[in-house]
Order: sequence, then structure tokens, then C-alpha cells
Amino acid sequence: MSNLRNLAVSDAKTLNENDWGMPIELVDPDGTTYNLDNVTGEALKAVQILYDYRKFNPDSGMDVLVTEPVVVISRAALARIPAADDGEWSIRFPIDPDPDIVKANWGNFIFNGVRSNEGGRSLGLIRIYPTKAVQTP
Repeated sequence: MSNLRNLAVSDAKTLNENDWGMPIELVDPDGTTYNLDNVTGEALKAVQILYDYRKFNPDSGMDVLVTEPVVVISRAALARIPAADDGEWSIRFPIDPDPDIVKANWGNFIFNGVRSNEGGRSLGLIRIYPTKAVQTP
């Protein structure tokens, strides 16, 4: 029998992906694409994608709307966990949460493993803070 933490990790992944999971693709610095869930073999899904969030600005004393996405992924779903010394990864995900246009409207973003490594405090979830990939001439 597994312990309570392992059960909570499994439940957090399954329930959240079923309720509002969005398809994603990760590409590591070596060019390997990760688009399948390491546990189920189905399409890789983010547990949650926050398209914007509020952050308190101590200088003004007000909340500020940050329009940078945050992608939350189950560690168990990933065949390779982004590490701080990996270099630059890329991630593709729908740039609009509307389910009718999810398939057609994907954005390309980049991130590194420095900010994505959450450790063991998050019930097996990591947060990725991607920035929009800009094509250079």
C-alpha cells in the first residue's frame, strides 16, 4: 500500500488534468520532444496554465496584473525533469484557453530549469515560467 503523500500526488495529477488539463509539448536542449505522458502514454497535459495572475507591488501598495503565463505540470508525467544546468528548453501550448480554438492556436515559448525546479513541497508539481520565443533574423 502506498503512503498518503503518494496517493495525494496521484490524485492531484489525475483530477486536475481531467478537469482543466491543456495539451503541451516540451523540447529539451538536445532537441528531444516530450509530448506523451510518462505514466499514461496519452498526450502530455499541463495540470494548469495560468495565462495571467495578480502580484502585489510593495512600492505602490496595489495588486498588479502580470500577463506572463505559468504552466503547472505533474513531475510524474515527465520523462525528463528540467534541471537548472540543462540550458534552454522550449514549450508549446495553447495561447488561448478557449477549447474551440485550442488545436489551432499554439504559442512557442522558452524557459530554463532554474525557476522550474520546485523540490518536494508541491505534491509532485512543478511550475514553468515561460517567456515568448522571439525569432531572430
